[in-house]
Amino acid sequence: MPGPEELSREELIELARTQALLIEQQAQTIARQDALITRLVAMVNALEEENAALRERVARLERLASRNSGNSGMPQLDQQDTSALPRARPPSHNATRNRNAEGLIAYSRRSLSVAF
Repeated sequence: MPGPEELSREELIELARTQALLIEQQAQTIARQDALITRLVAMVNALEEENAALRERVARLERLASRNSGNSGMPQLDQQDTSALPRARPPSHNATRNRNAEGLIAYSRRSLSVAF
């Protein structure tokens, strides 16, 4: 491409228009990227807050699980809110089927006593 001093007036005007169009397209691209960065920063901040809350919850649950009430200054588990502790699930059908007959009868009695 010839240097600007070698271009005619019309060619220089066309070059300036082309560059102005490219600059406008780049400005739009930058604006979209800025908006995306703003959204991503907000998402990262929210995830960091959630992560901190989950870390606190895990630390609390680990303290509760590792505590020996005989030598702990903290109240026993039955005196605290246990809503954050995981719930025990009943055995699956396969686990019940695989038990021996005596275990199956004992499990059935427990189930019936809870149901009534």
